[in-house]
Amino acid sequence: MKYGQISFRDVRREWRIYVVVGAAEILGGLLGVAYGFHHFLFMNFWIGGVVALVPGMILGMVWHFSRTAERKESTASIWLLGLIGAGLLVMAVGFMIPRLRTEMQNLATISQFDQASIRRIEVFDGDGKTEVLRITDPSIIADFARSISDAIGHSPNHPQYSHSWYVRASGSALHEFELHLDPEFPDSVIGYFVVKSGNSTSSYGSFKSRGLRRWVEAHLS
Repeated sequence: MKYGQISFRDVRREWRIYVVVGAAEILGGLLGVAYGFHHFLFMNFWIGGVVALVPGMILGMVWHFSRTAERKESTASIWLLGLIGAGLLVMAVGFMIPRLRTEMQNLATISQFDQASIRRIEVFDGDGKTEVLRITDPSIIADFARSISDAIGHSPNHPQYSHSWYVRASGSALHEFELHLDPEFPDSVIGYFVVKSGNSTSSYGSFKSRGLRRWVEAHLS
């Protein structure tokens, strides 16, 4: 084999590595689902599979190179698999896992909202530019905190929203949300945890709340 080329023959010769890596990823994915790190099932499976890829690669290479006939060369396909595994692991550990942890922490925060920490709720249009409502009434603020506390994780799939608002709940801390009405979920509000900075908006997870629907219909619709 020439350097930098990968042939089916090389891949077939290294079948032990691929079998062990595949089995490790499936097992890791199932363990990720069982652990339930995130509300989205696929992300649990993906994270578990990626974390299991490296030990699977190591065990597969040990098995592969323990064969006398396979000790002489390390083909480009092995290096490519190793680079892909390392890249996925870096992305998972450096970006995906911290982001998913933040999303779950956000859900935990609103499930136990301290209404006393909120002194003002500002509601803007969907673009976040025009203020449409400002609430300082403690009873309405308390109702908002109670209503949103039933929120559960939600992963929108090509949503079509009929109404949208940007909401700032401020006091001892600032909480920013995008709230949407989706005809597909007529009894709920779809929300996003966001951080706005100038004209840019960063999203840190999404949720669905049945309790908040009543509040939105009473004060925003």
